[in-house]
Amino acid sequence: GEGERPIDVTLIFRSSPDKGQWLLVEILDQLSKTDRHITVLFSSQYSFLKEKYGSKIQFIALPLDQYSLAKILRQTKIFIDQSLHE
Repeated sequence: GEGERPIDVTLIFRSSPDKGQWLLVEILDQLSKTDRHITVLFSSQYSFLKEKYGSKIQFIALPLDQYSLAKILRQTKIFIDQSLHE
């Protein structure tokens, strides 16, 4: 039921710089202006996002073990993982 999915949107910020993470920052900024429950999975280089949005958004540091990641994904309605290849 609905009680099993308390996270509206989960975004993942990976350590790879070529994955279009800048676009995720724009999406995160827009989502932060809503009342949605947002979770961000992030590598250490994105700690500045936690400093900026941490009061409104749940941040979880990567890496995560398989069980923890699966638990988050089961609770998530929308998962956003940016990957750009040129």
